[in-house]
Amino acid sequence: GIWQPIGHAESVNSPFLPNSLFSIATPGSYAFEWSVTNIACPVERDTVVVEIVAPPSTPNAGVDQTICATSVSLSASTPQAGETGTWSVITGSGVFADLNSETSSVSGLSAGNNTFRWTISTANCATVFDDVLIVVETPPTAEAGSDETICSSSVSLNATAASGGAWSLVSGTGIFADENDAATSVTGLSIGTNVFRWTVSGGTCGDVSDEVSITVNENPTTALAGDDQSICSTSATFTANAPVVGNGAWTLISGSGNIANANDPNSAVTGLSSGNNVFQWTISNGICPSSSDQITIAVDAAPAIPEAGQDQTICTFNTVLSAFAATGGSWSVISGTGTFTNASLANTNVSGLTVGPNVFRWTIPG
Repeated sequence: GIWQPIGHAESVNSPFLPNSLFSIATPGSYAFEWSVTNIACPVERDTVVVEIVAPPSTPNAGVDQTICATSVSLSASTPQAGETGTWSVITGSGVFADLNSETSSVSGLSAGNNTFRWTISTANCATVFDDVLIVVETPPTAEAGSDETICSSSVSLNATAASGGAWSLVSGTGIFADENDAATSVTGLSIGTNVFRWTVSGGTCGDVSDEVSITVNENPTTALAGDDQSICSTSATFTANAPVVGNGAWTLISGSGNIANANDPNSAVTGLSSGNNVFQWTISNGICPSSSDQITIAVDAAPAIPEAGQDQTICTFNTVLSAFAATGGSWSVISGTGTFTNASLANTNVSGLTVGPNVFRWTIPG
């Protein structure tokens, strides 16, 4: 037997072998005839057609991507005529809009690595493929901590720790001990509001930030309630200092008293009781420790009304005075003459009187 080409010039490697190999570089249809002769017998012939199909083209699934989303558009190589391209999920997750489109979108990506395969196939030939990696980054979060009101020029911040985090000053003043430490201390705060920003680097997803306000209250003015007072009245006027920082207020500590305006450093006070009446002047400012000072207003009791006794008309040069007895009382000569046996006794004897009016005074201390 012998192999012979039909309609082309290609030949088999061993034409006299029934199972001979042949090599053809160009795809297409090739017919070969196998003929068998046996001396005087008729020649027997049969024809076989071999279809040579080109191998699939080399696939390219596209460039690896790092994104901050759950969907992406792929960009693989376009299949040649007679080829079919197909997407498949290798790792991660994803839903293709069109499995056979080289530019298909894919949604439902999971965080981290998602690997997709682009496979090129042709009839009767082995498939070839290429993979593309889509890395989905998770957006970071930034939490600068709670706002604070303090009475100090320093504070410790309390952000949520995050890789790549950094503090910056937005308004006010402040010096960070370590701007990359979420719990750094900051000094040199100014009175009022100081705003700080905690920024976390998000890579592909972009930076995110959060702000915290530190409000610094100033210590109040030192309270001065004024000098203690000793009066013979049921009303008085305070003489405290007016606050430069903070607000002042009067309170009753002991005794009694009706304060006309508790926030007035020079308020009037009435209804004082006899003895000591203690009042406190307090200046406060926000959360800062308040400053206080006290004043004592001592109200002396009004003295008893002195009673020197009845006027007398006598015919001698001595007599007994009859005043109303009172502690500390004493007699004195106002006009005329007279010598007291004991000037401190209400009912003392007085002698050496002169003819005519002799006036004596009985005095009680207040």
